[in-house]
Amino acid sequence: MEFERTEFPPRGLSQAEIEPNRNLCSACRHLIEAVIFEEFENKNLWESTTESWTKHFFKGHYGRLSLIRRSAQLCDMCDLIVDHWPSAGSEENGVDPKNDSEYWILAQPILSGDPPGTKSFLLTTNLDDDDEEEQRFELFHKQSPEISDATNVDENEIEDSSFVRVFGSRRYRRMRRETSAYSGSDECFALATKWMAECNSTHETCASKEDSFVPKRLLDVGAGASKESIPLYESHTIREPYVALSYCWGGRVSLRTTTFNRASHLQEIPLYNMPNTFRDAITIVRKLSFRYLWIDALCIIQDSEEDWQKEAAVMDRVYANAALTISCADSANSWSGIFVQRKRQRSIPLHLPAYSDLRLQDLHVSVLEDSKDVYSDLEESVVNGRAWTLQERLMSRANLHFMNEALIWECRTHTRTEDGHSSSSPIF
Repeated sequence: MEFERTEFPPRGLSQAEIEPNRNLCSACRHLIEAVIFEEFENKNLWESTTESWTKHFFKGHYGRLSLIRRSAQLCDMCDLIVDHWPSAGSEENGVDPKNDSEYWILAQPILSGDPPGTKSFLLTTNLDDDDEEEQRFELFHKQSPEISDATNVDENEIEDSSFVRVFGSRRYRRMRRETSAYSGSDECFALATKWMAECNSTHETCASKEDSFVPKRLLDVGAGASKESIPLYESHTIREPYVALSYCWGGRVSLRTTTFNRASHLQEIPLYNMPNTFRDAITIVRKLSFRYLWIDALCIIQDSEEDWQKEAAVMDRVYANAALTISCADSANSWSGIFVQRKRQRSIPLHLPAYSDLRLQDLHVSVLEDSKDVYSDLEESVVNGRAWTLQERLMSRANLHFMNEALIWECRTHTRTEDGHSSSSPIF
């Protein structure tokens, strides 16, 4: 099958004119624009229609290993492709330098299970169903794209990653945003604070409390609590909002309130004695400017059958009246902790011009290894598979799910994800 190939240097340009300061060769820039604006009919593509979907193969790239290797000396994106394509690597890595096979780029891989807002392309050395070698690459934003040209736009749709803007004759579908490298970062807390403020100020359904219920015991992690220890507070007179923790015990929890230590816990509970999940939850509560936290292992007297019966009878009210529920979605036990370092693939910035009011200066490209939707991750998470924690999720007014790959805000009005997707569907 014959394709038009981009020469190196591209036709009409010298090497010095490939704009190395802007880090993309013309072949890669044309490909990126095709993916961004979905203008496949204008970007020199070949179509192959199967029974279920149409493949758009980009014809304007180099098409041979020898050419993309040469371009990789100047073009960061070609270098990224070569770096993650085994047969295009270096002789030092065991690659045959005489290998000059052809490759194709699938510019519109519409694959089931892709997260909303995914824009990617597939590089393959075989057009058959059984690909000999392939690698997917994704375009994403380091931050939310700045879009100020809002013509005939419903403000409620701006966060929707499936929303399409029109810039003159060009259509732009919002891309995913990169998540933070650490789930306990300042960026994560700033985003959670934004979601919470939006919910409190604009969601009538979420603002309505079930009743004036307050748990019998709460942990005082704010004012009056030192960094090294916190007291257990026992009273029905507290009128400040509180946060509830939803987590999996995963066996016996090492620190619990019992009839033996109840008096000492009312004085102080040293943080160094607490499981990692409890300590991380205290950090979250303080970062979000709350004072009180409810954790079942510490706020219910664990060896008292009478206390257990009383508190279990009002468990639904504990979560329904909490200002927020912290969900340790991927923590298998109390010692796993909540915060995780997330793996990051090598990515490169794409120095592109501004298209109308569409700012693309923070656009990056990286290898796409896992295209699973974060919503699917949540449904398959540890807490969603346990009856107790699933009930806690459904009873809560708002859940802040700390997952290994992303944060998810879930309230009675809508959901928000750290990678920029949103849905107007409530949790009920």
